[in-house]
Amino acid sequence: MFSKPILLAEDDADDVFMFRRHYERCGVHNPLHVVSSGEDVVKYFEASRLNYPLPALLFLDLKMPIMGGLEVLEYLKRSSQDGFTTIVLSGSQDLKMVTQAYQLGAGSFLTKPIEKQEFCDLMARFEAVKMDGCPPAEGLSASTAKAVSQPGAGPASSLLRPPLQNPALPRLAGRGTCRGGCGCNG
Repeated sequence: MFSKPILLAEDDADDVFMFRRHYERCGVHNPLHVVSSGEDVVKYFEASRLNYPLPALLFLDLKMPIMGGLEVLEYLKRSSQDGFTTIVLSGSQDLKMVTQAYQLGAGSFLTKPIEKQEFCDLMARFEAVKMDGCPPAEGLSASTAKAVSQPGAGPASSLLRPPLQNPALPRLAGRGTCRGGCGCNG
């Protein structure tokens, strides 16, 4: 059966390396397509669906050269691109940018660097992601203990990561295909 691809828009080679590593370790079967700029994301969505199928997920770095993640979100909204979830990636917890990303249609937000267990838990929440699952976690990751808040949710310590989810979207938990004992209930 055909699996929709995962589209990663990330300009930092180290972040791409870690994403691919988590992808492989969590046993994700969907094809991975990597682009390094916002312009490349736009080209992907404007291309033929035969060669560039609609992704299951778009992982979108906010800060990329020439055309950043917010500009890509504006393009996606303006061109009525839908049928997939956009997960924003950022090296900072700038609540103004997070709020703006949600307003433009982002479905979730992750702070880099992403930990393996956090990655697996997130991926397992989506029906369109086919995966074997993750080995059990060795303990609570440092990034899982970080706290950030959703826009309008009060102080930054009001919500533990991962992931921040756009409150306007339906809950995703329990819908994945994880079979790896990673604790995601997927």
